[in-house]
This record gives sequence, structure tokens and C-alpha cells, in this order.
Amino acid sequence: MKKKRAGGPERAFVQESDRFHSRWDGVPSLALAMEMLEQQVAITPAPQRVRVVGGFTGHQFVAKRLPTIGELNAVAPDTPVFILHLCDRAQYGW
Repeated sequence: MKKKRAGGPERAFVQESDRFHSRWDGVPSLALAMEMLEQQVAITPAPQRVRVVGGFTGHQFVAKRLPTIGELNAVAPDTPVFILHLCDRAQYGW
């Protein structure tokens, strides 16, 4: 299912067996990306994990960086989160 944010980037949440995906392509700020992650975590049943996938980069955010492990754990204290950065590196928080 795809949802479009009014005046913002498109985001997709796709359930695939036991995995929930979110995409940050075109998201302009780290704060918005973390808000999207927090929303996905809220609707992801335990013990599922949330994955952020797709062609995004920390340089697209105003802050010019990726989220820290502390920031991931703050929005998902009990949900595993997997961030796949440009399909070349990964960051895992739990």
C-alpha cells in the first residue's frame, strides 16, 4: 500500500511475510525520516522488525547525516530496526 504525504515525499509501507519496510527516498530532513520510522514502529506488531530500504543517503537530509544508534533506539526501544543505506552499508539498532 502506498500513501502520499501532502506536500511531501511519497512513502511506502509494504508487509512481506514477517518484515515491514519503509522508504526514505526524497525525504528532506532527518527529523521527518525519524517521524516516519516512529509511525512505522507504532503499527508493526511485536516481534517483527522494521526495515528502511531504498536509495537514500544521509546527504539528502538537512543534517547531512544518518540517524545514530541512540536516535534509532529512542523511537524504537522494543522494535528491531534495520537501515539499509544505498544498498552498500547497514546500521542496526535494537
